[in-house]
Amino acid sequence: MTNIETLGMKPQRKLLQSEIAVDKMLSFITTIPDPDELLQKAGIKRYQLRQLELDDEVSQCKDTRVEAVVATPWRLEPNQNRVGKFLTSILEPHIETLKRGVIDARFYGYSVFEIIYKQVEKGVGIDRLSLKPIEWFQPMRDGTLKFFPNDGSGGTEGLDCDPIKFLLTVCNATYKNPFGESLLSRLYFPVTWRREGWQMWLQFLETFGEPIILGQVRNYKDFVEAMVAQGVRSTVAWESIDGEDKVQPITASTPGEFDRLEQAILRRIQKLILGQTLTSDVGSNGSYAVAAIHNEVRNDKRRADMRMVQRTGQQLVNNLAIVNGLEPPKFVMADDSGLEMSRAQRDSILLPVLAGSGLRFTRGYFTDRFDISEEDLEEKVIETPDPVDEVTHNEVMPDKDNLDDN
Repeated sequence: MTNIETLGMKPQRKLLQSEIAVDKMLSFITTIPDPDELLQKAGIKRYQLRQLELDDEVSQCKDTRVEAVVATPWRLEPNQNRVGKFLTSILEPHIETLKRGVIDARFYGYSVFEIIYKQVEKGVGIDRLSLKPIEWFQPMRDGTLKFFPNDGSGGTEGLDCDPIKFLLTVCNATYKNPFGESLLSRLYFPVTWRREGWQMWLQFLETFGEPIILGQVRNYKDFVEAMVAQGVRSTVAWESIDGEDKVQPITASTPGEFDRLEQAILRRIQKLILGQTLTSDVGSNGSYAVAAIHNEVRNDKRRADMRMVQRTGQQLVNNLAIVNGLEPPKFVMADDSGLEMSRAQRDSILLPVLAGSGLRFTRGYFTDRFDISEEDLEEKVIETPDPVDEVTHNEVMPDKDNLDDN
């Protein structure tokens, strides 16, 4: 088999094992400035994107995407042997925390977990998974992680983070952008426009929402005071020239520009986070078929999040296997919901083949693949006939020859 050692001379081996295409200027810089151009235009740091989660639409869309991943089942393969059962018992209490923290990388670009281990009866387990503030850490181009304590003890270069101790999740990291892609950075300006639009709209309603009273009266000062005493805040009056009093209310019409701006921004938020706009509000312009197609788009987003959680989950399983001296199983996230009918049709054909080979399905197969609880399964007792009854039955039966003779 071909490997690096068989390629020839030592300079060639050194060339193959080193990185050549690098940025010469950045190679002298120990820390990397955030390359996100939208954050640079906004003049904020990446961790300051948390303020966008205060927006109701962003919060709702994020919860929808997070809960879709949290509800997705997970398992270890193989999970019926001693290692699988041991690691499953360790991971089970912390899986939801892991899923929610990993999805933060989708919105901020990266997320960092610190693993706090503890001694358990059969080895080393997990005390808790602690999601750390991203402003304390910086991902590097080689995939490593640097820790910058807020007391400055890490200096300008930071402290190296042990991958056994820390879990780093980066969303679509590249050499140019090791910080990962952030969804919230793309929403900074739309959400800011929405917030400012609401402020302008409320100011408009406060100023022009109430009717404006126009009065052409002989004593306009007394007229304004009388209107204020009745609770009318918007009054315009002037002295009547012809001696006749004329009072006229003006009701401001509600413009539709704000509503169009609001709907445009909401669609932009939903499309960016959920991948579609018709799941929660079909409206008069949509249909069930269109919503179903758009829901498939959202499922594509969910499957992408599942793959990201699966990578970090596998890293956690590998760490547990290393500290316990075990062979790591495979961490799998798969939603088998909706496949029960097709699987049952396949198994109805496969069952006779297995029976002829001396094999059969286990109880765990039905509970895992068909969403059946253990309590719903009951062993079927097959009663075999008693040999004595068979003999007695044969004795009382008349002989066919005798019947013919009779």
